[in-house]
Amino acid sequence: MRMKRDHQGRLAARLLGYCVGFGLAILMTATSFFIAGTDLVWQPSIPVALVVLAIAQMGVHLVFFIHITTDPDNTNNILALAFGLLIVFLVVGGSLWIMSHLNQNMPPIWRRKPRPFCPISCTTTTGLVSIGPLESALRFSSAMSGGSCPSSLTCKEENPPAFSRSRRPYRARKEK
Repeated sequence: MRMKRDHQGRLAARLLGYCVGFGLAILMTATSFFIAGTDLVWQPSIPVALVVLAIAQMGVHLVFFIHITTDPDNTNNILALAFGLLIVFLVVGGSLWIMSHLNQNMPPIWRRKPRPFCPISCTTTTGLVSIGPLESALRFSSAMSGGSCPSSLTCKEENPPAFSRSRRPYRARKEK
């Protein structure tokens, strides 16, 4: 009989923990929606308040639902969580770093030099021709009459042989 009461006590304590965590999560979610949609809060502080509430909600989820505590039994869980945070930090931080460097190193569109247009029937010095997909051939067919090619390519004014859906290069005819 005593074991049954002990089990019910533990079950009630666990259920109370889940209910408290659920209540806190609902309260923080409602508070974040309130802060985002009201004029009662100073406008520049809204993003900071939302970040603080998001971090607090993550803490509530970790403690009340995932049961991350400082017990010695939870060492592996804490290490797994720390490793996951490291990976997320590296992916997000690395992506932001790459995008910021791309933004600094790429000139604006209006300052870029136009790339020389080369019709689809360009041949390299080895005589190989690579034909793009039919859609791009049709898209650029109006511009094929004018334009220049890079110095390593020689351009022909006529259209290449019939287009195929495969992207295999074909050997161009040698001019006599």
